[in-house]
Amino acid sequence: MSSNGSDSSGVFYAFLAGAIVGVGVGILLAPKSGKETREQLGSLAHKAQEKAAPEGGHILVVDDEETILDLLLALLEGGGHKVETACNGRQALEKIRLSDFDVIISDLKMPDMGGQKLYESVSEIKPHLLARMIFSTGDTVNPGTQAFFQKTGNHYLSKPFKLEEVDNLVALVLTEK
Repeated sequence: MSSNGSDSSGVFYAFLAGAIVGVGVGILLAPKSGKETREQLGSLAHKAQEKAAPEGGHILVVDDEETILDLLLALLEGGGHKVETACNGRQALEKIRLSDFDVIISDLKMPDMGGQKLYESVSEIKPHLLARMIFSTGDTVNPGTQAFFQKTGNHYLSKPFKLEEVDNLVALVLTEK
């Protein structure tokens, strides 16, 4: 009980349950007494789980910058995804031939084979993966880049991007799948 005589523990535990479920921790805390508070906590946890991001997906990250590959690998694996990487479009295409991916995040500008050429190649061998592609680029003002995004309708990340943006787009593509 609080100093004003009200029982605020229910509000605290409800908030805590939402926070715990929101970060994916598989435990719930409940007060030692108060059946109603425990029921509210269980109900809140169930609702939060229903709204949680989809389960981890199989993701391919394609970028010629090793720092970005390492960053996205750590972020996505930390989020429960199985992640493979490729440093250019040709390597990515080989991996795509061998496996389907739930999400493909590809840089547009890379040596050997860039993201646009990768998109065209994927359209020939596994067109069902096209909508699962997210592109990243630091050149969104380029008319050619804008035309490509308009033509495909795919999601994209503008470099430098926020990690939250990556999480949000991956979750979106996983739910659209």
